[in-house]
Amino acid sequence: IDDDRRVAVAWIPPDVAFVDADGIAHGRDIIAKHSSEEQADTALGAILEARGHGLEAPHWTLQYIGVASAAQGRGLGRVAVEPTLAVCDAEQLPCALISTNPRNVSFYESVGFRAGLEVPVPGASTTLRLMQRG
Repeated sequence: IDDDRRVAVAWIPPDVAFVDADGIAHGRDIIAKHSSEEQADTALGAILEARGHGLEAPHWTLQYIGVASAAQGRGLGRVAVEPTLAVCDAEQLPCALISTNPRNVSFYESVGFRAGLEVPVPGASTTLRLMQRG
């Protein structure tokens, strides 16, 4: 998070397990709380399907990036991700992410990610877009 709380970024390094069984159950519970049990099962199925097509080799995962609405378009997102992208490049490690917002794809492409598999969430307007770099 930057000093002015305009941008936040979270990366998962290659030596940290992404999510264990408890984390998956917790995420499913959050979805169910805000929608329904059926939608939680459907969303979880799509997430697990998408993850099943992800990188198996050690890699960095861009878990989250957010820029405050009033600060968007100023390059803060790029500044936030560049230090870790430089580490990925120096260590010759790929990185990956899943985007749910089609408006963000061009940003990710501008920092070197390539769009790959798309997994629609049945019964929802969301599509999970796997993207990889390196």
